[in-house]
Amino acid sequence: MSMLINMNITPDPQLEDSYFSKLASSFISLSKEITTKKNYSPFMDFDGANGVGALAIEKLLPRLGQTLLLTLHNADTASPNKLNKECGADYVKTNVAAPKGFEPTPNKRIVSVDGDADRVIYSYVDSQKQFHLFDGDRIASLVAGYLMEMVKESGLDLRLGLVQTAYANGNSTKYITETMKIPVTFTSTGVKHLHHKALEYDIGVYFEANGHGTVVFSNNARNLVLQAMNDEKLDETKRRVILRLKQVMEVINSTVGDAISDMLLVETVLKTRGWSMEDWEAAYQDLPSRLMKVPCQGQKRDRDSGCRSKVFQTRWSTERD
Repeated sequence: MSMLINMNITPDPQLEDSYFSKLASSFISLSKEITTKKNYSPFMDFDGANGVGALAIEKLLPRLGQTLLLTLHNADTASPNKLNKECGADYVKTNVAAPKGFEPTPNKRIVSVDGDADRVIYSYVDSQKQFHLFDGDRIASLVAGYLMEMVKESGLDLRLGLVQTAYANGNSTKYITETMKIPVTFTSTGVKHLHHKALEYDIGVYFEANGHGTVVFSNNARNLVLQAMNDEKLDETKRRVILRLKQVMEVINSTVGDAISDMLLVETVLKTRGWSMEDWEAAYQDLPSRLMKVPCQGQKRDRDSGCRSKVFQTRWSTERD
């Protein structure tokens, strides 16, 4: 949808309706299966970056009923100069700060998308006004762990892996490989590289630290899920798990980074686990890091790094050599 709007093409209302209905119905179906919410709360603030993500949420929200109770902020899409200005996923990630435009409620999670709604970042501000960031690495580990559990419980012979770049936080990699026992592959920065590498798995999870990513499923994975659904000999426990996996696949937009579907995927996992933001944060502790933009005066910008290699170069850590 964001691509169509950026190209000044009016989206087909029927396609939009089908898209939002599919996302909402799959998310609601998954939510109905969860009986114990524990520390999870459906209340959240949505930072629309004054872009198309705000428009999408306005159309999706009525379809979600009480399953997700969003308060929309930064939704002024009529003022181009406000797009991503002191708000949105890029601002939150780069500045390690809550978006402007509203006063954060202590311990209430904030979901920030960027202007064209292909990145998503989570955050919250605690009762001591301390800011907490949950970037693409956090999202990737959360999603990969959830999917791996379903793969194991289903008994399906599926190879799941996670793809990261050199920008990934080292402790996220350690947690994924050592605690969750999920294989991690590293590739160059840029979604095109991550997506291509993720296709080597039956279920490939990839998220850049900036919140851009998704999950891809091979034809083999989709076929095995459908075959298992039609297997009359399959026991009921495994059948329920496989049905849940199928519904999760329907929530995910595998073709492109889609912040709205990524958000619903994260909410599904948090609700299933019964986690608050504090619970999610306790999974592992990030190594200290800071994302900065390096000026490229007089240089031709590189699409992946932002600068020529002689100006700025990313190196693998010693743990990854």
